[in-house]
Amino acid sequence: MVESSGEVQFFSYNNPLIAKLLKNDGRLFDVASAGAVLSWDEEAYMPKGGADSRACVTATIATLHHKLLTSKKLARLIERLENALQANPHDFTTHDHLLLQRMSRDHRRATKVSAALVEKISKAHSEGLLAWRKARGESNFKLFQEALAKVVELEKERAVAIGFQGSIYNYFLDEHEPGLKVEDVGQIFEAIKVVIKEVLLKVVNSGITVNQEFLKSKLPEEKLGKFCEVLARAMGFDFDRGKMDVTTHPMTTSFTQNDVRFSVRYTEEFFTNVIFSAIHEAGHGLYEQGIDSRFTRTSLGCVESLGVHESQSRFWENCVGRSPMFWDYWYPVMLSYVPEILSSEVKPMDFVRAVNKVEPTLIRVDADEVTYNLHIILRYEIERDLLEGKISVKDLPEVWNAKVKEYLGIPVPDDKRGVLQDIHWADGSFGYFPTYTLGNLYAAQIFAAIKRSLGENYFDRAENYADMRPIQEWLREKIHGFGATINSRELIKLATGEEPNPKYFRDYLEEKFNVIYGW
Repeated sequence: MVESSGEVQFFSYNNPLIAKLLKNDGRLFDVASAGAVLSWDEEAYMPKGGADSRACVTATIATLHHKLLTSKKLARLIERLENALQANPHDFTTHDHLLLQRMSRDHRRATKVSAALVEKISKAHSEGLLAWRKARGESNFKLFQEALAKVVELEKERAVAIGFQGSIYNYFLDEHEPGLKVEDVGQIFEAIKVVIKEVLLKVVNSGITVNQEFLKSKLPEEKLGKFCEVLARAMGFDFDRGKMDVTTHPMTTSFTQNDVRFSVRYTEEFFTNVIFSAIHEAGHGLYEQGIDSRFTRTSLGCVESLGVHESQSRFWENCVGRSPMFWDYWYPVMLSYVPEILSSEVKPMDFVRAVNKVEPTLIRVDADEVTYNLHIILRYEIERDLLEGKISVKDLPEVWNAKVKEYLGIPVPDDKRGVLQDIHWADGSFGYFPTYTLGNLYAAQIFAAIKRSLGENYFDRAENYADMRPIQEWLREKIHGFGATINSRELIKLATGEEPNPKYFRDYLEEKFNVIYGW
């Protein structure tokens, strides 16, 4: 292992080959960041009329990135480094090894896909997003059908070019959760169905009726937005290195650890939707800001597992943000910003029960944390069958509506509240949905580990929610700082002391909803 002044180096900066690899990786990072900025602008600021020209720009960026990643010059550098590492492995740091491993993988995968296909896919994604927005606005799936069919066709073409084992859907799962297979997802989801069924039965048998009518208040958006920023700051989000915007679909994007954006959306149904979208997305943002700064402008300065990424947003939104003690502190603070929202008759625990009400709903992002996973399961089953060729794009509304009726027991009144509610398929993010449920499982396990570390009673004291940086610091040390250097299974084991275990999710739901519903 290379050492400097008695300390182990992060990268072998003085090694000319590693220096060249870092330079190449930095250029790739810069181009990808430019594309991310354009994508964020497209969602948050770009006028509708700019869509066609923006599609060409983003396609050019994607093609340039592909050209750099597949260059013969980079191929020769990787080969030289692989030979040097094999001959003298102790001349290189652990991070040298990891960086080369990741760049070699990305390079070899990229060389299997032509530049022409990359350009087609990029354009298809931009066109897909434009068509999705129009179709969603008019609640008409047919306006999205052709564009989505093109995205599906091209994404399948890329999967075939790169290669996969078993189901073609394994390729898409691996893109977001390396090593995850259809068989793994099926096993996890079958177990989750049992847990959900048990909890739902206890909720029904509790006899408790939860009132949510007082959440249907007019939205003073400016005041709510300021309250959301205050919450994010208390969580530890650094607004000198990030910002909050408003978009159609809440999301988070990181250009570097020093420029992290998250967005919220205001809805007409419940004023609390924007609050929880802010907590959720700020949780994602904290992860991005917490990656070790020494990974900046490298392939290791990102997140390996979207399941772990989702665990952070779900941890903050549900384990923290929907807890009684959280609102014991934050309820009066919220009313100081928006006093007109709730009457004095609504007590903090009334509010807590309302925002934790368990009831099947049409919209995934508004679903309670018990039935939320049913939304994920039905999406997983639909996109798996779509990519495996068992159903066609034109059949999606019918299949969707049937699945919602089967799992949630409610009819779908229109496409906007049905098959068009999510942005993911428009930009080819297939295989993404299962990571949401994995995130719930990981979040519960992480929550249990934090309680052991900070003290079992830490989360039972309202004053601890005024400044939540101790929680953020634990997460930064145990989860965030590693970037893309470790897979999800190893990371969860390192952080919690054991490999991912669904029992923590069951225990978490049982304990929490026993308080809410008193069974």
